[in-house]
Amino acid sequence: MFMKFRYHVLVNVIVVVLFITLSFAPFFSPELKKFSSPEYTRTFILSYGKYAAIAYVMLVAASVPLPVPSTPLVLTGGYVF
Repeated sequence: MFMKFRYHVLVNVIVVVLFITLSFAPFFSPELKKFSSPEYTRTFILSYGKYAAIAYVMLVAASVPLPVPSTPLVLTGGYVF
């Protein structure tokens, strides 16, 4: 019983630390702010050539946990594809 409690506490601490870290990611990585521009996102996606669709799907999937605005990504996806 005690081990189960410790496991839940550890998991909760890890989730909170991960959430706080990802919340402040734009301040630590200015590269994430570039994705708020549809022009930059379009250039980034098209740079993958024939794998652009896969790159777009992975970028949209990565935007869920990262603090990247999804509106420019969706607009760019509609424009490119």
